Amino acid sequence: MAVLAALVLGVGLGQDRLMRMDDEGLYVRIALEMFQRGDWTVPTWFGGPGWFKPPGLYWSMFPWFALLGPTLLAGRVAALLWGAGTLAVTVAFGCRARGPQAGLLSGLVLLTCCSFVKYSRVGMMEAPLLFFYVAVLYSFYRARLGDGPIWDFLWPALTGVSTLVKGPVTALVLGLTLLFHRGVPW
Repeated sequence: MAVLAALVLGVGLGQDRLMRMDDEGLYVRIALEMFQRGDWTVPTWFGGPGWFKPPGLYWSMFPWFALLGPTLLAGRVAALLWGAGTLAVTVAFGCRARGPQAGLLSGLVLLTCCSFVKYSRVGMMEAPLLFFYVAVLYSFYRARLGDGPIWDFLWPALTGVSTLVKGPVTALVLGLTLLFHRGVPW
């Protein structure tokens, strides 16, 4: 699974001609400006205020700018890792819910989803947002099963951290899930 994911998500990652998304330039530019100024708190875009989104995605790009320089590849590695994390949590969720075969199958199905592959390859908010959706729901599932106190702590903590990526969206989705989960056989 890891080799297949590396091939599907990673081949040609830094090449502009293979994938172009309009908003990617905005987010990568904001992250790069913050990184170059050494400022973790104030996002800027071409020197002016860039308060378009919370800073979580920008922060996740910083180490890659330090390692790879101010390149498109550096801006996209964070999204690739968020996508790989989503894949790992999806497989774990499938394994825990229905067994190892279901876990593997769920990962393979996710790797065939065009939007998942596309957004796991570009420096935009969708890959980390999806990671938090899946991680929060998996943690909530484990907490509902009584798999240990760490899960009771983890799902609300992940929900809180997710607000650093795209605001309260994950909390809203989880709230709707909690509202309607009664009677659903987990």
